[in-house]
Amino acid sequence: MAISRQFKALLRIGSFFAVAWGAIATFVGMFGGGGFHPSYFLPSLLTFGVIFGPLGGISGICTSLLIAKGESGREVGEVPLWRVTLWGFLGGFTPGAVFTLLALMLGATDVLGLLLAVSLFSGGVGGAISGSAAAVAKRVGSGARDAQPKLPAT
Repeated sequence: MAISRQFKALLRIGSFFAVAWGAIATFVGMFGGGGFHPSYFLPSLLTFGVIFGPLGGISGICTSLLIAKGESGREVGEVPLWRVTLWGFLGGFTPGAVFTLLALMLGATDVLGLLLAVSLFSGGVGGAISGSAAAVAKRVGSGARDAQPKLPAT
C-alpha cells in the first residue's frame, strides 16, 4: 500500500511540473514573434507546451525523488524552504545536464551552449516551482501541524 501511495505522489508531482512547464513554455512561445498576439496560442501550445511538458514531468520526478531521498524521515513542515528550492533547482537541472553529457559523448559540441542554457533555465524554473509550492503547502499546513505526513525513510 505504501508503494502505491508513494508512486501516486510521484506522478502527481511530475504532472504538476509538466503542466507548469507546458504553461510557461506556451506563454514564452506566444511572445516569440516579437510581440504578443492571441493567434500564437495554439501553435505555441502545440510546439512549446507539448515539447517542454514532458521535460517538466521528468524534472518533477527528479525533484520529488531527490527530496524523498535527501529529506527522508523529516516532517514536511520541517524542511526549510531554501532546501526545497535547492532540490527543485537540482531536479530541474538534472535532465538537461544528462542531455548535455550525452551530446558531449556523441561529439555534438555545437549544441553544448544551448543545452547548458536550457539546463540552467530548467533548474531555475524547477526551483521556483518547488519553492512556491512548498511555501503554499507550509502556509496551508501551518494550521494542521499535527496532521502533516512524514517523508518516507529510504
